[in-house]
Amino acid sequence: MLNDIAQEEAAAPRRNYGIAEELVKLMKQLNELDDAAVYKFAESGKFDEVTVALAVLNDMPIAMIERLMLGLRSDLILIPCRSARLNWPTVESILRKRPLPHSIDNATLEIAQRDYRRLSLETAQRTVRFWQLHNRIEKQPIAAG
Repeated sequence: MLNDIAQEEAAAPRRNYGIAEELVKLMKQLNELDDAAVYKFAESGKFDEVTVALAVLNDMPIAMIERLMLGLRSDLILIPCRSARLNWPTVESILRKRPLPHSIDNATLEIAQRDYRRLSLETAQRTVRFWQLHNRIEKQPIAAG
């Protein structure tokens, strides 16, 4: 499963996030990238900005967050959301507005809310650090020997 998330081919995002990346990084420099900003992006259906914001807030590659956002498993998105200290209404909006063929049903959303409440900040941050490390290791060139 981890290889699905951190696959080398994910180094290049499927979409072009250039404008969203400029905006989000500027907001970060101005200390305006917070829960309220991510909530506004999610509520406005700004998928690119939400994806970049989660990547920036977690120091993760955009492509890794994109894979989580486009994946069918909503539970994996909870980890970078908790690590970024997002409040449940923001996470719920992200889960509801993801650009997937089928929207999330209420039962799955209730389970996600329960899981989000149980997920500690420390566990989420440790998992994100593991993903970051795994991603860096996979990008290391193999030494010829």
